[in-house]
Amino acid sequence: MRVLPVPAPAVTTTSQPRATTAGTWAWANIDPASGLTQGNPPSGVAAWYCLVDAVASACASFSQHEGIRVSYTPRGVPVNLSKDVALTLYRIVQEGLNNIVKHSRATEVSVLLEGDDGAVRLSIQDNGVGFDPQYGHNLFRVFERLHHADEFPGTGVGLANVRRIVERHGGRVWADGRPGEGAVFHFSIPDSPVEVG
Repeated sequence: MRVLPVPAPAVTTTSQPRATTAGTWAWANIDPASGLTQGNPPSGVAAWYCLVDAVASACASFSQHEGIRVSYTPRGVPVNLSKDVALTLYRIVQEGLNNIVKHSRATEVSVLLEGDDGAVRLSIQDNGVGFDPQYGHNLFRVFERLHHADEFPGTGVGLANVRRIVERHGGRVWADGRPGEGAVFHFSIPDSPVEVG
């Protein structure tokens, strides 16, 4: 798959966020400093709209703090989004953005959050260093790295944890990329949790 260029605006979104930053965190009772959840966030359509707002806030904060342009597009509405899936997707966005800072040298990022009949898909694309597609299967393995440790920090655990969590929800992960052209990481999770052994 060819990696497409990422749009240039600093932070754009195709829908107007419905919550203030404080309200965005309140939906899931997430402490923005620690990322810890307390209480019970909503489920269903309400969880979807809260997730859309929370991801918009995370993208804006990321862009402001890291100086990396972010384009964010939420599409569709899964009717039965569980709170567990919403929180999982939010944390995947956080991990994905953190990985971009640590491993990609990107200047632009595109985040697509798409609700569909029975599933939610998330894609995080960057214009960074990319990777050789023949080694892409190693990206989601514990302690596997595609670059030398002296090039990029990290242990190779983050994406492996994300894969484990997504698969536990009955979903899947995959990545596309080319050296020097960036990468796209894809995550697909059923909108209702499916706990797999």
